[in-house]
Amino acid sequence: MPDMHEGKPILSKLMRWYEANCDKQWEHSCGVKIETLDNPGWLVVINLEGTRIALESIPPKKVYRGKDDWFECGVKHDPTIGGLGSPDMGNIFLGAGGPRNLAEIIEYFLRFAGA
Repeated sequence: MPDMHEGKPILSKLMRWYEANCDKQWEHSCGVKIETLDNPGWLVVINLEGTRIALESIPPKKVYRGKDDWFECGVKHDPTIGGLGSPDMGNIFLGAGGPRNLAEIIEYFLRFAGA
């Protein structure tokens, strides 16, 4: 049985990063989304517009250990996402992975977020 507290420090770090970026504007049009996938797995979407890491490079990463143990992450540019009108408009972090890889996806993001 997995430890019920596994990943808790990672979630705390993500919450602190989110809170630090809330400026009464960013959180209304940007933010963090965590969803489930039907294969099964996780999808993490973090809009980087207006954050201090928005224009930094987060290198893509792909890890495949098995059918249910994989993840891939990177930054994509999608000009339809965002809305603050900054030069980094549309830069989003995308991470997807297997059903037990959510913590690894978030941890990879946080490594570059400085959280």
